[in-house]
Amino acid sequence: MFFYPDVMVALPEEHQYYSTQPVLIAEVLSESTRKFDMIDKFIQYQKLDTLQYYFLVEPDKYLVILYKKAVKEDWQSNTFTAITDTIDLPKFNISIALKDIYKA
Repeated sequence: MFFYPDVMVALPEEHQYYSTQPVLIAEVLSESTRKFDMIDKFIQYQKLDTLQYYFLVEPDKYLVILYKKAVKEDWQSNTFTAITDTIDLPKFNISIALKDIYKA
């Protein structure tokens, strides 16, 4: 199975046009992709050993759902809805403000 995520950060590989080792994947939701991104893709993405973060971003309102790999196969979900919210990504030692995602 092969997907084209909206945004991906991956470990370096020899492949020029695709990655098999993503660390972060982000999908911008739409009416036509919402269910597929939230369920079917996430089921497949959870099988990737390298994946640590999966973002789901609503384009029309302030809503970001972040899934973080906690321990092995366990995933933790956090929802961010305020433009003043900040999303911490400790694996990258950075934080992302919702205002930067939405350019508010």
